[in-house]
Amino acid sequence: EINYPKENFQNVLIPPMIIQPLIENVFVHAFSDEISNPLLELNIYLLEPIAYANSLFIEVKDNGLGYSSKKNKNHTSMGLSIVQERLELINNANKTSIELKYINLKDVDPKTSGTKVQLKVPLKLSTK
Repeated sequence: EINYPKENFQNVLIPPMIIQPLIENVFVHAFSDEISNPLLELNIYLLEPIAYANSLFIEVKDNGLGYSSKKNKNHTSMGLSIVQERLELINNANKTSIELKYINLKDVDPKTSGTKVQLKVPLKLSTK
């Protein structure tokens, strides 16, 4: 599922190659034969009308196995590493702060499974 505000969204700029590795991670790590109805959601939203908003929120959510830093301490996901490197480069180049957070949904509600990755990005609009 892909959800985003349809109105006036064509001018919103999203940093390149940030969402793709997060979605790829879902297919590589989250879904196995144990997951009978795999679901991946991409949610892009604002908390305020676009004219007043300062931040863009991006969430990649799945109902897969769940993210755990305890699974294998010697293994760092390539997708996670790539996203963190790109965010560091973007933040340094633009003197900005893009926030990244991983949430194991089982930690929020033991009856659920999956992972939610949240990005908070300074809102930038194209001038075209």
